[in-house]
Amino acid sequence: MSGLPTKELAVEIEKSEIELFKSRLSSIEAQPGNPMGVELKDFGGATAFSAKQIPGPSYNTVKGISGDSLGYVDPIIKFYEKRGIPTQFEITPVGASSELFKLIYQKGFYQHAFHTSFIVQLIK
Repeated sequence: MSGLPTKELAVEIEKSEIELFKSRLSSIEAQPGNPMGVELKDFGGATAFSAKQIPGPSYNTVKGISGDSLGYVDPIIKFYEKRGIPTQFEITPVGASSELFKLIYQKGFYQHAFHTSFIVQLIK
């Protein structure tokens, strides 16, 4: 394994993070009465995660959005507005496109933080 991931590996890392969130939040949602107000919704290749009773952006975020998701930006924003939760897009370098950045900027969004994921190759 070289020091830099391939595009395929980067996509797999993002998919694994999405599946982790889906698993974690689905188990919370399945609790009687859904006490945390969890909702998950797929928008093409993007997934919107919402946990109304868990404050902050950690579980209230969109993952998997890319330049292929331009037609879903407005429905995603409406998904969060309906719940009274600020919209947060997590855009990975693999999903980034100038068209996506331009569109979300026109909707009033901007980049304000970074989130990292790591992968380690174990040496035997």
